[in-house]
Amino acid sequence: MQKKVIAVAVAGIFASSIVGAHFYSDHRLNEYYAQNQAEANSLIQKESTQINMGLFSGDARWTYKISPNPCKPQDVIELQGVDHIQRSWNGYHIKSEVNLVLKGEDAKKYQDLFQNKALLTLDSRLNWFGSIDMKVHSPSLSKTKDNFQAVWNGIEGTIKLKKKQQKYEVTKFELQMPGFTVRDGNNYFSLQGMQLKSDQALLGQMLRSGKSEFSIQKMIILDQSSRLKKNIEMQKLQLSTSADVQVKETNVKSSWSIEQIQVDDKKLNNLKLNFNVSGLDTAALQAFMQVMNTTKKTCSVETQQAQQKQLTEQMLKVISHGFSFESKGNQIELGQSKMTADLQGKFSANQYSDIQDFRLKAPQSAQFEAHTQVDKQFLRNVLNMTGKMPSGVSEQDYDRALTQMAQAMHGKVNGDNIDFAIKYENGQTTYP
Repeated sequence: MQKKVIAVAVAGIFASSIVGAHFYSDHRLNEYYAQNQAEANSLIQKESTQINMGLFSGDARWTYKISPNPCKPQDVIELQGVDHIQRSWNGYHIKSEVNLVLKGEDAKKYQDLFQNKALLTLDSRLNWFGSIDMKVHSPSLSKTKDNFQAVWNGIEGTIKLKKKQQKYEVTKFELQMPGFTVRDGNNYFSLQGMQLKSDQALLGQMLRSGKSEFSIQKMIILDQSSRLKKNIEMQKLQLSTSADVQVKETNVKSSWSIEQIQVDDKKLNNLKLNFNVSGLDTAALQAFMQVMNTTKKTCSVETQQAQQKQLTEQMLKVISHGFSFESKGNQIELGQSKMTADLQGKFSANQYSDIQDFRLKAPQSAQFEAHTQVDKQFLRNVLNMTGKMPSGVSEQDYDRALTQMAQAMHGKVNGDNIDFAIKYENGQTTYP
C-alpha cells in the first residue's frame, strides 16, 4: 500500500511538472509572438498570428503587410510565415519559411522573380531564459528574359536576441550577401561582397549603446542608356556608426571610407570622412526617435504637415540642449596627391520656439573652426582630370596662379601645400 502511495505521488509530481512546464513554456512562446506584433515598425503592420501548440510540437502562421505607397493602397507586399515549433528540455526549436506575396498593378511581373521559392528560411532556438539564436538563409535566385538578366546570390546570417525588462533586444545581427547582378541590354549593375553587422536594434524603439557596420567589396555600374554614358567602379566601401548612450547625454560617431572609386578613366583613392557628435540630450533624442518610428507614410497633405511639425519640434528640443561636433582625418587622394580637411565646433544651449526662431538665433549659437590642406599637385590633377588645365602653362606661371588663387580665398602657400582656415563665432567670420 505504501509503495502505491509513493508511486501515485511520484506520478502526480511528474504530471504536475509537465503541466507546469507546458504552461510556462507556452507563456514564453506567447510572449515571443506578442512582442513581434508590438515591435512592428510603422511601415510594417502585423495582420494576423495563429499559434497551434500541442504538448511537444506545433506550428504558428503569421502575416505582415507592407504598404510602400499610401497613395496606392492596392500595392501591398505581404510577408507570410509558417513556423514549425518543437519543444525540448531547454526551450523551443523553431524552423520558419517566409514567403513574399506581391499585390497590385505590377505584382505578377515582379512575383515571377521569386520562382515560387521561400524568400527566407529561419532556424531559431528560444530558451527558457529568454535568449534567441537565429540563423537566416535566403536562396539564390536568377531570372533571364530577352536581354534582361538578374542574379541574386542569396543571404546567410545570424541574429541573437536577449530578453531584458520584458522585451527582446538585438545583441548581434550579421548578414552576408555575396552578390547581386542585373544586366539589361548594354547596362550593367553589380554589388559584390555586402555585409551588415550590428549589436543594436536597427529598427527598435529604444535608444541603445552599440555599433553598426556596413561594407561592400565591389560595385560596378555601366550606364549606356543615359546621355552621359558613365562607367563607375567602386572598391571597398565601409560605413560605421556607434552610439554611447548615457542617462543624461549621448555621443555618436560615424565614419565612411572608399578605397577607390573610378568614373571612366578618372580615379580617386582612399576617401575618408568622419563625423562625431557629443553631448546630445538623451531624453530629447529618445523622444525624437520615438516620433520618427511612429510617423507613418500618408497621402494626406494635412497629416504630412502635422507629422513634419511634430518632428521639427522634437528636433529643436535636441538642438536646444546644445552639443559639440568634430570631423577629423578626412581626406581624398588623387594619384600621389592629397587633400585633407578637419572641422570642430559646437552649438551652445539655447531655446527655440519654432523653426523661424531657430534661423534667427542659430548664427549666434553656432561656432566652428575648419582647416583644409591641399597640395599643389592635387589641384593640378583636378584641372587635368576636368580638362580645365590650359596647355603650355609653365611651372612658374602655374605657381603664380595658385598663389593668387590662394590669396583670393584667404589661403596661405606653405611649400608644396596650400592651407585654408576659417573661424566662425558670434556671427563673425575670420581667417586665421
